[in-house]
Amino acid sequence: LPTHYGGALAFDKQGRSYLSTGDGFPNPGDLNNPAQNLKDLRGKILRLDVSKLKQDPEIVAYGIRNPWGVTIDSKNRMFVLQCGQGEAEAVYLLNDLYSGIPANLGWPVFEGSVRMRKDSLIRNDVLAPIFETKIRPGCLTGGVYLDDIESFLFGDWYGTIGLLKQKENGDWY
Repeated sequence: LPTHYGGALAFDKQGRSYLSTGDGFPNPGDLNNPAQNLKDLRGKILRLDVSKLKQDPEIVAYGIRNPWGVTIDSKNRMFVLQCGQGEAEAVYLLNDLYSGIPANLGWPVFEGSVRMRKDSLIRNDVLAPIFETKIRPGCLTGGVYLDDIESFLFGDWYGTIGLLKQKENGDWY
């Protein structure tokens, strides 16, 4: 039975909507996993211009397993909360939503920074998470950026709460 439906909706400052979709497959070893296939809308973050009646969604990010939470902050950056398979729960940051090049988060080849299977995809070709934890269970499910303290507040399925702040060098802690 397929799972990983993902599902979060957010809007940027230009009024465009973003929808996250899960990969629909429970097995990371499945060679037909759609998350790395840019012709398939599963395992992606999609952008839609809601002012247009008919359109094809634009892929903003791919290589995603089960993105339960996406948050766009006041700087038009997107935080993506990735529910892992068993190795890592991760938070990713898309700094530029309008680069024109979709970000690859690596699934199912990588789960966070952990390689899950042999593949030609290398670590330098995927977006690294700004935070990951190996604490299980606890799929990361939602968050909000707090402008007043310049921090990202997030939580998991079981009520654990985390707060991420960016250092001057760009790293997050």
